Parts: sequence; C-alpha cells; structure tokens
Amino acid sequence: MQSDYTATPHPPVPHAQPDRASPTHIRIYTFGPLHIEWIDQQRGCANALCEEHLAIKDATAALWLLKLLLSQPHRFALRDEIMEHFWPEVSSTAAAKRLDNVVYALRKLLRPPGSTHVLLLRQGTPANGNGYQLAAYPHIWVDADAFTWNVEQAARLERFGEEALSLWEVASQLAARGTYLVEERYSPWAMPRRARLEGQHRQCVHRLATLYRQHGHHALAELRLHTYWQAHPTDEDALRPLLELLGEQERYQEAEACYQQALEALQEEGRDPDARTQEIAEYLRAKQITRRRVRGEHSALEHASIIGQEPLLPAESGVLVPAHLVLDPSPRRVEVCDWPSWFSEQVDVLKGVLAGWQEQQLACSHVQALLHEQIERWNTMSDQAGKTSSDVLLGRRLALTTLATVSAALLTKVQAGPLTALLLEEFLAQCSASITACWHLLRGDGLSTVEYVLPKYLPVLTALIQQLPTYKQKSAYLAAQGYLLLGLVALHRLRFFERVACCKQAVEYAHVAGDQTLLVTALTHLGDAFYTNGQRAEMLQTCQQALLYSDVKERDDTLPLLVRSKAYAELAHGYAQNGKVQQALCSISEARAIFPEVVREIPVFLSTDYGLFQVILFEGLSNLALANHEERYDNPSRAYDRYQEAASKLAQVDQLPRPIVVPERLRIEIINHQAAAAVGAGNMEEFEHYLLAGVAGAKALGSEKRRQEAVTVWRKARETWPDEQRIMRLADVFVDM
Repeated sequence: MQSDYTATPHPPVPHAQPDRASPTHIRIYTFGPLHIEWIDQQRGCANALCEEHLAIKDATAALWLLKLLLSQPHRFALRDEIMEHFWPEVSSTAAAKRLDNVVYALRKLLRPPGSTHVLLLRQGTPANGNGYQLAAYPHIWVDADAFTWNVEQAARLERFGEEALSLWEVASQLAARGTYLVEERYSPWAMPRRARLEGQHRQCVHRLATLYRQHGHHALAELRLHTYWQAHPTDEDALRPLLELLGEQERYQEAEACYQQALEALQEEGRDPDARTQEIAEYLRAKQITRRRVRGEHSALEHASIIGQEPLLPAESGVLVPAHLVLDPSPRRVEVCDWPSWFSEQVDVLKGVLAGWQEQQLACSHVQALLHEQIERWNTMSDQAGKTSSDVLLGRRLALTTLATVSAALLTKVQAGPLTALLLEEFLAQCSASITACWHLLRGDGLSTVEYVLPKYLPVLTALIQQLPTYKQKSAYLAAQGYLLLGLVALHRLRFFERVACCKQAVEYAHVAGDQTLLVTALTHLGDAFYTNGQRAEMLQTCQQALLYSDVKERDDTLPLLVRSKAYAELAHGYAQNGKVQQALCSISEARAIFPEVVREIPVFLSTDYGLFQVILFEGLSNLALANHEERYDNPSRAYDRYQEAASKLAQVDQLPRPIVVPERLRIEIINHQAAAAVGAGNMEEFEHYLLAGVAGAKALGSEKRRQEAVTVWRKARETWPDEQRIMRLADVFVDM
C-alpha cells in the first residue's frame, strides 16, 4: 500500500459551508471522533448520521473501510489489500464475499436520502488490480484534506513573500477537534497519515505563534502554544516560546508551573530537559521582581473596600456576603493613564477577594454576583474613558482572560488530591470566577479563549457531581453554565450536533442544581440548538417545556418576568419555524409586554445573554420565519409584509439606550438578519450595506456561524437578483475569511 499522501485541492472558502448548488454530498470530520454529515441540498443544511442510520447491517465494518480509504493516497485501496487488513485468516472466497457486503453497506451510508449518487467507486485494471476509491472533493469533503491543503498553500505563499496568516488560522481551526481518527489510534493503516498530519499541525502551531508575536497578538500566540503544549507536554519546542511569553508578562509563577509539569512528563520518558529549556527556566527565576500585590493579611472586609463596594457584612449564619450587589448608577469617574496596568491591579484585588472567601463556603452564585457587578463597573468606567480606546479594550480583554484562567493553578492539586474542604471551596470559587469571565468574553470576540479554558476544568466539576454529594449542587450549578458556554462555542464553529449534546448536559445539571432560572435558560438554549440542527418539532416541544418551568419563585419579583419573557421569545420562534402564525405572534407580543423595565440581581448567565436586544432579535427572527412560511404557500404579498415587519423590528436595536450592552455575537446576528429582510423586501442597497457589515463582524468574531449566515443571505440575494453583477461581485468579500 502506498505511503505518500497527496491531498486533493480544497479552496479555503467553499469548504466551510457548501453552496446549495454545490456537488458536495458528504462532510467527514476525522480529527477527533469520526463525524459524518449529509448535506441537504434543498434546505442548505447538514444532517449528522445518527444511530438509526448506523443500525444497518455491516455498518461497523463499513466505517472501518471508510476510514481505511480516507487514510490512503487518492482515497484508493486494492481489494486484496483491504481483505488482508480486515480478514487475513479467512479464505479469499469468503473474504471477497464479506467485502462485497461491506462495500454495499458503505455505499448506502454515503448516499443521502433521495440521492442516486454513488460515492464509492470500483476502480482499476487487470494489470494493476481492482480496488475501491472514494469520490474526490467536492463530492466528499474531508477535514484532514482541507487542513493539508491550507498548510501547503500557506507554505507556498510564504515562499513567495506573501501573507498567509489566514490560511494558517483556518488549518489550525480544522485540526483543533483532536487526534486524527482517534478511535483507530493503533490501526497500522491509520498511523502513517496520522504522523504526517501531526507534523503539519506542529508546523502550523509554531508558524501561527511566530506570526502572532510579529503582529503583536501575544495573547493569541500564548493561547495556541499553551493549547498545543498541554496536549504534548514533552514538546520543548512549544514550551520554550510559551515560557518566553509568560516571562514577558511577568507571570513567573505560571511559567514555573509549566516548567515543572514538563519536567514530570520528561522524567516519565526517562530523559532530562534540553539545555536551552533549562536556561530559559533559570533566566525567568533570576528575573523575578516583586510586584505590587494585595497583602495576604487583608480581610475580606478590606478587600471589598479596596474594590470600591459596600463592605461585606456577616449574615445571620456568620458567612460574609455582599451587603449590596446593585451597581452604583453613577460610579465616580476615574482618570487612568495606564489602563492595562489598572485592569491588572483590579484582577489582583479580585483574586484576593476569592482567596478571602475560600473558608466561607459561599454559594457559587454569590461569588459570580460579586464578580459580575465588578466587571460591569469596568464597562462603565472604560466607557467613560473612551470605549474605543485600544488600551482600554486590551486591558479589559486581558483582565477577563486572566480571570477565565484563574483556576489553572489549583487544577493539578484538585486532580492529584487529597481533597480537603478548603481546597474544594477555593477551587469552586475560582471556577465561578472563570465562568463569569467566560460569559463576559462571549459578549465580545472571546470565543477562542472560552473554547480553550473550559475543557480544562469542566470534567473535574462533573466528577465532583458524581463523587461528592456535599458539593453536588454547587458543582452542577457551574457545570450547567459551562456546558451552555461550550454549546455557544460549538454553534459558532458549526458543530450543531455537538451543541445539542452540550445543551442536554446543561439541562441535566440545571435540574441537579435545583435552580429554576438556570433550568429555563438551559431549556431555551436547547430549543435553539434543536433549531440549528434542523429538529423543528423538538425545538417547539422544548420551548413549550421552558415556558412551563418559567414561573420562577425568587425574592426579586422582576426576575420571574425576565425569565418568562425569554421563554416566550424562544417559543415564538419555535411556533414560527413550525408555521403556527397566530401562536408565534401572540408569544412574541407577550415576551415584549412582560419584559421588566428594571431588573436587579440578574445571574450572569442571563444578564449577558438576554435583554431587550434579544426581544428585538426574536421579533425579527419570528417574522422572517413567517415570511418563509408564506413563500412556501405562494403568498408573495404576505411574505413581503413579513419581511418589512422584520426589518422594522430589527431596526429597533439602533435605538437601544446606551447603557445596554449588546453582545457582539448577537449584534452581528441581527445585522445578518437585517440583510435577509432587505433581500425579501427587495431593497438591494440595504442588503449590500448589512451584508458588508455582517461579513466584517463575523471575521472579527472568528465565528463560522455568522459567516455561514452571511453566505446564506448572499445566496438568497443571488437567487433574487440573478442578473445583477453587483451581487456577484460581493462574493469576493468571503475570500479572505
């Protein structure tokens, strides 16, 4: 069998989401667990193979054959070689019959419903032997092939002195799912290609880190190196630049922890670190300087005073709790010259507060409430100083990233044990801080940070739920939020089936936590996940269930109204997607009517994800869905009215009061839907304006979902105005994404 692999060319733009008219029928993801998607050419969406599809006879053997062919050059293998791999001890006649059955099963798996295409072909000549070959790109898109193509194109561009950062980034995102065919780790036919891909991934990570440092994007460089090094702790070539980056930021304790972890991994292999690695570690130890920190003897009361809050007061139980968690509507104006340093000091203060609370055994919601309020204060103060200032934005982003990674120092101790009440309380407080920061990061362009941080400690939280009943509710409260966050990341990475799984986990843990507000929020996320996965009936059923649970009994009378408003808004979209016009209109009207003017003590997972901006979004979404419903029933005039109504509703986002923070991922979604409404209403000027804004926003966010939405709207515009060259030229805006 050949050992050299030649990748089929894959252009960097079309592979993300094939055109409805594209010949792409199957998408196969081989990094991480194998995942196969059929492309629905009519609806323009992807449907994952489920257990029902895989229940056919010989399905398991068919998947083995598929993975073997994907690992071979040109996706081709001889019959004799296949039989030798899978049935070496069976007679040639029996093996040949077995192979014919498996080939039939694989062809059935690769044939989407309603399709007549044969994507597994018999090839060869009597002289060279007969074999089987999978159809080439674009009929079958494979992530490993696309990864190799992007790496090769990036290297080729740099050879001629051209910028190739975007290609390296695309390649890195494709490989981020994990090891190539991880379930076939020891299969001899998969090992050669896995080794080549791992080498290319290593090249990609190092090249990205170098380019990010050259462009001044040190946080991104650190993220890439740290993620890769955690998976390859003996790779000193990744460790050394990571230590350098940490040293440049004077994060000496983290650098030392990384070095010690590498030492342990190397000792398990019976070798010492490279001399260059040792030199960097010794240099950082010698370079350490004393930095301004919060004094260890400060009490929680003193820490709260430093932050500028009302002090922490003892409740009847003797536990220190915030006396007042309502943000001062008119905080004092601050004049700061060095915003990054100011934010760094604020983070140090918050770390001190967390350390002061480790013996108090507070509810995680209390920790989150304190941190959420303080971050909102940062937003107000930075807005006064000039929200567009690069120093302010950089300082705030670094502060949130630092809080998001705060639990890393304790993670190893918790995993290693022994577990004490003091250690667990401190760990849960730090996880509370991290998840709070992650919710705020998702208001902006923090997708990559959240995607990197959460998988580090989320498995530990889920283990605590199972193993320690005393900490079951606290851990479940945080784990549910963690899975909601990962579900949002999966959405923006177009991993819709994965998002459904994450949201189901969130619902389960919200039940365990016994928090109705969190449960309703999780159910609404699950309903939306069903929608993006094409499961409209399940979407409606879940949204109806969320409404039933939305009668939340809380101390604050306005909180149940906010939760119920969210449930009605999601339900309206569910009704609209299922063509239930009157129910949709009544539900969205109710969501608007009961939305409270002022709500205090909103949990961070609700405050950062729902507000008037989402009421506006769902008003627009519902009208767009109803417009599509009218088009299907050939009512163009009614459809036009719905598009006009959608445009009018979505335009309200520009009239929102200034204090309202619209998450960037939702702002760009609204813009994309404004472009769709403009197409339906026949307004080409508005369509072009919103499309360009949506594409720019999707690129800044790094969101494949927002990009997909923009591509879908452009295709609808192309169908609406097929002879307009102006529309065709707009396709160029997707090339650099």
